[in-house]
Amino acid sequence: MSRKAFASILVVVTALFAVACGGGGVPQFDQGTDVEYDVANPDTIQDNGTPDVGIDVEPDTRPEVELDVEPELPPVDAKEVEDDIVPDVVPDGVEETSEDIQVIDFCPCDTNVNEPVCGVNDVTFTSPQCAACSLCAPDPANCPSCTGAIACQGKPENFIKRMTACDVCPCNLQTECERLSRDIEQCKEVCGVDGKTEYADLCALKTAKNCDAGYDEHIGSFGKCVVTCPACEEFDNDPENPLANVAVCGSDGNTYKNQCWLANCPSVDGVTKTCNQACPCP
Repeated sequence: MSRKAFASILVVVTALFAVACGGGGVPQFDQGTDVEYDVANPDTIQDNGTPDVGIDVEPDTRPEVELDVEPELPPVDAKEVEDDIVPDVVPDGVEETSEDIQVIDFCPCDTNVNEPVCGVNDVTFTSPQCAACSLCAPDPANCPSCTGAIACQGKPENFIKRMTACDVCPCNLQTECERLSRDIEQCKEVCGVDGKTEYADLCALKTAKNCDAGYDEHIGSFGKCVVTCPACEEFDNDPENPLANVAVCGSDGNTYKNQCWLANCPSVDGVTKTCNQACPCP
């Protein structure tokens, strides 16, 4: 087929296609003009029954989700809050502290109370309260009206020596002897560390030393005092002898004036030196 015949057939087919599509002439192509589609509003009377031209949009069928939102609270007036606060009530006569601790001030003390104690100053007080008032320094937390100088901090051991009058010394002879590893018969006569003063027993020595817990430092020897040691007179009286007054402790538990006394005037035979100091040895 020649080119001319093919072109003629193509023109005829194009014309028939245009007539079949509902219009004559050359079909119109989009020249860039935007087409507004009505997808928001359904058909109404104003549309005169003419259906909207555009893209069919299916309705949103997803279930609505309710959000749990707390309601907004109205603003709070600070003054109203202050008015609603009930102030703390402090009883009359009680000093309010930073920690709201009620402090009972027992000074001046009741002198009618008869619970004698011995203070650390070796004075007997009618009660622990009276001892505190006199000996303890003023302390807002424990004793605001105390008049003493000791920082007691509310602890009785800081101002009370013992819970008896100072002239009373609790002492059990058996207990004291056992503490010093002695038989009770040995404790019935005691010689002081000076080598001259004799005591009826350990409790007598303890009482004489104001019931001091460390009274055993004043024990010279058990038994009667040996006033002189003739063999040591020259040794003791030599002014240039530096050992004349150096006490020593013997293996018998007795303190001797010096090494000479231990060697020549022991309480029993066979006593040896345990240490160069008064008994007991460290």
